[in-house]
Amino acid sequence: MLLNKIIIIVILVFGGFKLNAQPSPKKNTSQIHISFKDCKKNELFFISNDSIHFYSENKKYKLDFELINQNSENKNIVKVFSNKHNLLNNIYQFEFNERVFFLKHNYLISYNNNPILKSVFKIRFTTKRGKEMIILIDFTDLKEEIIIKELLISFKKGIFKITDPENPILIKVKD
Repeated sequence: MLLNKIIIIVILVFGGFKLNAQPSPKKNTSQIHISFKDCKKNELFFISNDSIHFYSENKKYKLDFELINQNSENKNIVKVFSNKHNLLNNIYQFEFNERVFFLKHNYLISYNNNPILKSVFKIRFTTKRGKEMIILIDFTDLKEEIIIKELLISFKKGIFKITDPENPILIKVKD
């Protein structure tokens, strides 16, 4: 009789709960190698005094990098700086030599086929005279890890977007 009461209590307590397994988001890492040319298609070499701001050796061009992560509730803009840290706990690893910038980026891909986090890498490429080129590399809709051997960007005034980092094509965004 006591055993029957225990079984009934267990069924009443746990019988109303149903465990639904939720798919977990998948974390991917993509690697991009970026180099730059001036408007005359000459290769640019960069230096940095503070690992945040990068200047061409001829002092005519400047680069700034940001990582923009946004979900439905908030927007997080991270100023990207050169580091030598392990990528395990960081959202990015960013390094450079005088010719090429290396970006390894951790991002979360879809949860129930919906992007979890809008993730965009922003490059601000400016001239000494104030002309500006903004490049937005969008990781939001990626489903797999990617490796780009090299992305070569020549200076053009305006805002450009790369929606498919695996096949990088600069698409002009209307101002």
